[in-house]
Amino acid sequence: MLDDPDHTLEATLDRQIDGLRGRIREEEELCRQLEVLRDRVRRDGDTVPLDILTRSLSGTVRMENHYSAAQLARLEDRREALGAQGMEAAQTRWAELLDEFTEALADGVPPEDARVQALVQRASSLLDAFTGGDPEIRESLARMYRREGPERVLEGRGMALAPGVWEYMARARAAHDT
Repeated sequence: MLDDPDHTLEATLDRQIDGLRGRIREEEELCRQLEVLRDRVRRDGDTVPLDILTRSLSGTVRMENHYSAAQLARLEDRREALGAQGMEAAQTRWAELLDEFTEALADGVPPEDARVQALVQRASSLLDAFTGGDPEIRESLARMYRREGPERVLEGRGMALAPGVWEYMARARAAHDT
């Protein structure tokens, strides 16, 4: 670094300032998400189950880093509209879909095969249900997967991702889009 003329003290300070500003934005977003959770506790009382509270707090950090406050509010509205049973059913459908992609990969089914393309269609429908067809929310979701990695994102939702499945799914989506 000392030998590189582009690494000046000013450039180093600029990088530190930018990093600090980014962390401040993340902390402000975390505060907003916790306020939403607090408001839910106020509305519903202390009846929020511990597992939901824990998931909310741990997911808060992840979600708020990738979604705007307005997007988070829209997602919360969708969550409330679906209700606990609807959310659980959607989670189950995602897990089943991942299992089917894993099975197709293990069976050596080409990503272009009609069986796999049907899975891509189902995945697209589930994404539309989650995002409400909102392209901004869909892009934020994609950004979260890119930045954090699909394994970590899915693990946070209690789903495992077998090696190679995400890449297989990407090839299937690409085949679908051509």
